[in-house]
Amino acid sequence: MFNGIPGFGHFLARRRVSALLATVAALLVLLALAIHFTPRPQIESSFGGATVSLAADRAWTLLPGQCSTVRWTLEGIQSIYINGEGNVGSGELEFCPKPNDMTVAFEITAADGETRNLTFIIQGLPAAIEAWLLFLALLLPLLIAGYYLATMRLGGPPIAHPSLLLLLVALLPLGLLLQTAQPTFIASVLDRLGQVFRSHAWQALGALLAGLIYAPLALQALRQCRARGKTGDLAAAAAFFVVALLLYAPAGFDSIGQWETWTTQSFFEGRPAKAEHEVIARFWIFVPHALAMAISPDAFAGYHLVNLCLFWCMMAAFYAVLRQLRAPAWLAFLVTILFLVYPVNSRLMSIRSIAMTFGKVSLLAAIALILDCRKNPSRLKLLGVWLALLFNVGSYEIALVIILVAPLLWWWQAPRSRWRNINLTVVWYLAPVAKAAHLLLLLMDGRFFYGVWFISGPSASDHITLDKLGNYVERVASVYRRAFVDGWGEALQSISQNSQVALTAATLALVGGVAAYQALNCEREWRFPPHKRVLGATLAGLLFILPSIGVLMWLSKQAGDLWRMYVYVPIGAAIAAAALIVLVSAPIKRIRQRLALVIGLSLLLTWPGLSRLYLQQAAIQQNANAKAGVLRQIVEQAPSFHENAHLMLFTTMSGEDLEQEGVRELRYNMFESAMYMLYQERRPVVSFLCIAGQGCSRDDTFLQYTSRDFLGADEDYRDVVMFQLHDDLRVELLRELPLELRERPVNRYDPERLIDFSAPVPPRARTLLGAAWRD
Repeated sequence: MFNGIPGFGHFLARRRVSALLATVAALLVLLALAIHFTPRPQIESSFGGATVSLAADRAWTLLPGQCSTVRWTLEGIQSIYINGEGNVGSGELEFCPKPNDMTVAFEITAADGETRNLTFIIQGLPAAIEAWLLFLALLLPLLIAGYYLATMRLGGPPIAHPSLLLLLVALLPLGLLLQTAQPTFIASVLDRLGQVFRSHAWQALGALLAGLIYAPLALQALRQCRARGKTGDLAAAAAFFVVALLLYAPAGFDSIGQWETWTTQSFFEGRPAKAEHEVIARFWIFVPHALAMAISPDAFAGYHLVNLCLFWCMMAAFYAVLRQLRAPAWLAFLVTILFLVYPVNSRLMSIRSIAMTFGKVSLLAAIALILDCRKNPSRLKLLGVWLALLFNVGSYEIALVIILVAPLLWWWQAPRSRWRNINLTVVWYLAPVAKAAHLLLLLMDGRFFYGVWFISGPSASDHITLDKLGNYVERVASVYRRAFVDGWGEALQSISQNSQVALTAATLALVGGVAAYQALNCEREWRFPPHKRVLGATLAGLLFILPSIGVLMWLSKQAGDLWRMYVYVPIGAAIAAAALIVLVSAPIKRIRQRLALVIGLSLLLTWPGLSRLYLQQAAIQQNANAKAGVLRQIVEQAPSFHENAHLMLFTTMSGEDLEQEGVRELRYNMFESAMYMLYQERRPVVSFLCIAGQGCSRDDTFLQYTSRDFLGADEDYRDVVMFQLHDDLRVELLRELPLELRERPVNRYDPERLIDFSAPVPPRARTLLGAAWRD
């Protein structure tokens, strides 16, 4: 009723700001009082004939570098350890609290042998502020996302009212107040998040959310295409699925799992593994695995179905991005096919690459959706952008630099839409900022996770020197050489080795037919982009290769790992190659002839790329079957193990021989994972491979080699069942020790008492080993 009174709204706004200022001031006063009246830690106790007096001079340190003095006086004790270090019965020490170190732990053993563990918590205000700023950096993206989702305020200036800023400022003293009452609050949140991320249910939730968000968006896009008569786009979507199906045709869906699929599935079935450290940082890396296991828990067919669908989604998303960038349908289609077959990645078809393929699909989907939001925003599209980015940053870190530079796309396309571009950029960065805050919180709290060595800060040996800078330049040059010279050389050689001639020809015919249909049935799509745009696309494609390797180029260990290093390189390389084809065709003035030349040259490039993929798939399949053949022979000869049996696969083959035969992964935790899954409750306690002349141990399941050599002279092998892997991959159950191990001080090797030969073959082996079993 007072809305019409002049100045009344301004008066209310000022009242809100004043109230919030008063709230912030009150919170700061309460915080100061809570810190001041927190009692200093003190323990007076007696047990087992010992008297204990422990005290610290303060409960909080208020300034950077300030420490607390801890004093102790003990009588009638045997020993005292303070934070793991031995000490004497009385003394003092200076304790300087850190975000991940607030506890002074005393382990005291009395004269009669009774032991007590007593602890102090001493907090530091600078450390607490640092921790809560990071925690708020994790929380605020959720609040900002909620704001955009509720208001859909993308076209105007984002709200920056003082009351909102004050509300955000109030969160810090509020969090510090909580810290005074619950010093381990942030650590407990990280514990809970780690437990959630390690669960199969969390990964399954990701798959469910993807279905709930992207299925309606896909149906919406389908209806729009039909309503607007975009038959060319519908034809492209159908062709992408057929192309992916033709690529998968030689192996089918009955092939054997790769390294990661064995280890991941066994991890979710209860086997401890390094994956538990990986999933803390890559919190949605196993979403496709969860979906695959739901489809076929006792076979690997689900993995292949999911992989096939990811290939289709990858092509559809990339095509959508090109269409959002105003590429003609026929040209976008040809570039997408070239992107799929571009000859750089060495394991594109392998289900071992499923997590990185998932990340690539997610990034392309996020870009396509946010470009669409620029013209037709909706809440569902915003949710799709955020979920896709969370999938990407939660599966692998390869795309971090791409994510950083991606806003250049909409700033370049519509430079005058300042507020919309600013809002879209904020929307885009919310997910990676939250991921960065989470990683820094983990690092600050002293937790180990996969990749911690990369973000924990450079050591003295990591400082950039001229020599190292030269190495980075050399790596970049090698990527360009691989993308435009070496890769194509391999692809051209593969044409003569490709046995899938009919499938290759069918794929090329399909691609050429769909591209011709798109061009000839839609006259407005005949147009060729102007030379300026084509030159810009060429340069953009070449430059895109730099951020696509932006993270991995710093890691010397992965610089030559083609299946990791070249995940995103085909995006820029395919755009550059296609743009060069368009430029080559420019002298031809007749549109139909120029179209025919561009389609023909594109098919010529697609041919060797397809041949290389078929050869790659055959090699991957051969290696998987080789490992499965080894596993099958073990299962046949030892269908069940008695309690406490340990399984050792012994070989005189070298590591290079194992790699050449395609069974190198058996050296690591894939072998243990496979035995865990195949035998289930009838499995051995642990399974591992030992190479004669090289150290190995029963702890190899975690890729951690111990100093103790399991093949050493002091082993008697009384709890071991030993198989020998021969050079021809034949597996033999050893009734006695091999010659290399026969000279033992004690020899109690007796495998037959550890095997139940009368038991049936584990039923799961029939399905998990699939076609290799039937062979």
